Amino acid sequence: MTGHFLGPRRQWRRAGAAFGLVAVATAVLAGVELTRDDPQPSGATSTPSASSSQSPPSAPPTSTQPSVPDPTGADPAAQFRCWTGARVASLDGCAEPNGAAGLAWVFPSLDPAACTNQLAAAPVPQLRQLYECRARAAGQDVNITYVEWRSVADALNYFDAKSPRRVTIRGPRGRPLRFSWVYVTPPGDYTGALSYTDAPFSVVVRAPDAASRSAAEHDLIRLRRTAELTGVPLRG
Repeated sequence: MTGHFLGPRRQWRRAGAAFGLVAVATAVLAGVELTRDDPQPSGATSTPSASSSQSPPSAPPTSTQPSVPDPTGADPAAQFRCWTGARVASLDGCAEPNGAAGLAWVFPSLDPAACTNQLAAAPVPQLRQLYECRARAAGQDVNITYVEWRSVADALNYFDAKSPRRVTIRGPRGRPLRFSWVYVTPPGDYTGALSYTDAPFSVVVRAPDAASRSAAEHDLIRLRRTAELTGVPLRG
C-alpha cells in the first residue's frame, strides 16, 4: 500500500479551506457494528444516515486500561488519572488530549515512533497530528492513519465529501459516540474511517480488499472509551 488518505503531498499544500482535492472513486457505505468502548444496553444501535446494502466492517475493540503511569506525590483524594498522568478529583481537571502523546492516548494502538509523521514536512491547516502506519492484516499490506484535527467540523467536512452516507454509532440512551464512513479510494482501496462525535480524532484504514480492512479494524486498532478520552478512574 502506498500513498495516504489525504492524497499526494503536493496536494496537501493546496488543500486550503476547501480540503477536498483527493480524487475519490464511487463512495459506498456499510453499517458499522457498535464498538465495545462504552457500556451498551440491549437497545443500543448503530444508525446509518442512509440505507446500506454492504456488510458492516468489524468494530475495533477499545482499550480500558490506562497507558500513562501514575505520577508521584498525587493528591490522596484524587479519583481520576488524566491522560497526562496527573491525578485529579474530577475529570473536569483534565485537559483535552493533544499532540502525539494525546493521539496515542486516544488510540492506544498507535506508536508514534513506529509510524510516519506526515505533517513534519508539509503542514495542513485543518490538521494538528497525522501519523501513517504500515501493517499486515489477513495476509495483505494495509495503511492505518491516526488523525488529530483542528476541529470536529474539519473531520466531518472531509469524510462527508468522501461518502455522503455517514453512520452514527450510538451508546446508552441513544447518545451519539462516533461516526463512521466506508468508501473506495483509487486505485480501488477499501477505506473505512471512524471519528469521535465530540472530539477531533479519527482513524482511517486503507486495504486492498474488504477482508483485510475488516481484519485490520478488528485486530490492529484500539481506541479509548468516549467517557475516558481525558482520563480514567483510579483503580484499586
